[in-house]
Amino acid sequence: YEYVVPMMTTLVNAASVFPRRWIDFYLERHVGLNCPKGRKIALDIFLNPKMMRNHLVLGLQEIRELPEMPNDVALRLIGDICSTSILFCGCPDQWAPLFHMEDLKLLQRNSKVPHNINMLYIEELRHDFVVHPEMIEPVVRFCLNSIRVIGKGLNVGDTFRLQDVKSKL
Repeated sequence: YEYVVPMMTTLVNAASVFPRRWIDFYLERHVGLNCPKGRKIALDIFLNPKMMRNHLVLGLQEIRELPEMPNDVALRLIGDICSTSILFCGCPDQWAPLFHMEDLKLLQRNSKVPHNINMLYIEELRHDFVVHPEMIEPVVRFCLNSIRVIGKGLNVGDTFRLQDVKSKL
């Protein structure tokens, strides 16, 4: 933490001497950010040293504090008040992978997490779906369906491919 943040902030300062269009080209061709709006957001964050620093501090803090197991106490408190739905995504960075959902399913089977916590896993979904237009529709469908039917129509523990989501929801 004490080395990564200053090093990355220095890298951002150094990268800011390159023309913005070069970095945009790199993000499009080598990182795979095909959405112009998504690249603009990424560039605005990346080329702002304060934003980059805050982003890194938050991310590193999240990694340090991430528990080995889900917070069953928090999920019980939420479940006592209302139903909730959690969308897990696998591709390509495993931000919210299948095994996280499996951990929650185990807690549900052991009655440590309420059964009104509904989950769905979509293999190809990226956690940064907002900058990938083709990923937005399945997430919106999941959210709308979860609001409409709160637990009906989605089976806890189901896994889907993107093409299956439209027919399921």
